[in-house]
Amino acid sequence: MRIQVVNTEQSTGSGKNGRPYNMVTVKYLSNGKQYDKKLTQFSDAYKAFVNAEEGQQFSVDLVKDGAFTEWKNVQALDDEAPVTVAEEPKKGPGRPKGSTSAPKTEFKSTYETPEERKARQELIVRQSSITNAIEYYKARAGLDSPVLATPDDILTLARVFRDFVYSVGEDQVSVDSTDTVE
Repeated sequence: MRIQVVNTEQSTGSGKNGRPYNMVTVKYLSNGKQYDKKLTQFSDAYKAFVNAEEGQQFSVDLVKDGAFTEWKNVQALDDEAPVTVAEEPKKGPGRPKGSTSAPKTEFKSTYETPEERKARQELIVRQSSITNAIEYYKARAGLDSPVLATPDDILTLARVFRDFVYSVGEDQVSVDSTDTVE
């Protein structure tokens, strides 16, 4: 966006913590209409407009940040080569000491992929099937006369339970309601 400064007014404000900060209100023309924009000392554009003069022209990029629109990449336009007001590098963790470039972080999703979700679900069903196969043999054995089931017996029955859950060979798997636990 190209703007022309009508005037600027410097003032101070105070934050929630009571600390004062500087701000400048820029009255400007854009597409024949006059607008106001308040810039705080924390804004990237503040330094460009704090000493701006009436009639001076600027090129400003509008960047949407949540509910607000910020001014970025401010360039003073003169008859000569444009003067760029560079953004200050951000401060914070993740930057090496002495680095002037902003940290470059790659977005990485923390959600499971469909393949990971399917694999996890299969493990849950397998574990549940083994647990239920063990409980089945405990119930069949009764407390008085234990029936010893081998690990192969338990795994075979667990596969039957798993196949039933996943509807594998459903016509082969039958549940006999007359079979009672003794």
